[in-house]
Amino acid sequence: METQKRCMQLALRCLSSAERCRGVPHGVIAHDNVACSATSYAHDLDRQHPMQTQPQMRNSSPFHSSSGILAKPTGCGGSQYVGRPQVWSASQLQHMSWRRYLPSMNDFSNAAGAPDRQVTNLLLAINCATYILARFDHSVAANMALIPYQVTRGEWYRLFTCGFLHLDFLHLLANMLSLHWMGPAVESAAGRGRFTAIYVTSVLGGSLAQYHFGSFATASFGASGGVFGLFGAYLVYRLRNRHFIEWDRGDTSWLMQVVAINMVLGLMAGGYISQMAHLGGAVAGAASCWLIGPRYRWEYGRLVDKPLLPVFRTRD
Repeated sequence: METQKRCMQLALRCLSSAERCRGVPHGVIAHDNVACSATSYAHDLDRQHPMQTQPQMRNSSPFHSSSGILAKPTGCGGSQYVGRPQVWSASQLQHMSWRRYLPSMNDFSNAAGAPDRQVTNLLLAINCATYILARFDHSVAANMALIPYQVTRGEWYRLFTCGFLHLDFLHLLANMLSLHWMGPAVESAAGRGRFTAIYVTSVLGGSLAQYHFGSFATASFGASGGVFGLFGAYLVYRLRNRHFIEWDRGDTSWLMQVVAINMVLGLMAGGYISQMAHLGGAVAGAASCWLIGPRYRWEYGRLVDKPLLPVFRTRD
């Protein structure tokens, strides 16, 4: 009798948490895309946990942000997870659709409504501001563009500043649309600190590739290295954590569409398109994500983010 009372209390608490997260009708529990009545849920728990166990509820799922794990489930709009009993083990969770708790690209295709895009918005603002300044003051472009000869004279800062300079509107549009669509997916998955590090590394990787393999007398600029670095970083993130994230054709097609739009608008802008900068940025982004990006593992019944180089707190 006491066990049944505990189970009913547990079910009601799960019901309350589920209603807050999903907004489902009263009397129904939404859990991992499965709806069940509170009564059947309590009976299931009673069968799974005998009299000697004492199930306890936590306010959130085993995926705790304080432990360095992703804290936003898909489809809940930033709400807390539906609660789970503490006695559930990792082996039990593996039979559920818990992989949906990690974000996929489709979750952030509506980038304007993405939960984490503060750094993305800042990058968009900086690029647009430098474009406007360069239109009125030509010295801005002269001081920010990547000119290999000037770099050899000690102006190494150009390897970084060139990634925020655009002189053609279509060139700016191509890169900013790609950043607007792609940035929130990587920023939400990696966190602000790691996203910033990945983007800066990608810009530098693209600039170094252009510096070493491009024309010595050609001035280069644009955010393509950083944008393609985000493409490479996201692919590494999805492939590395493929056991925890559901992959579908929509993810692949969506990514290819963004790349295609970037390439087409870049070609329409005219001028010299540096493929080496694209390649260098993609390689740098993929490599940096492999080193510091999200790397999920099961430990003690929880999904824990354990990057190879934990130089950042995982959700900063």
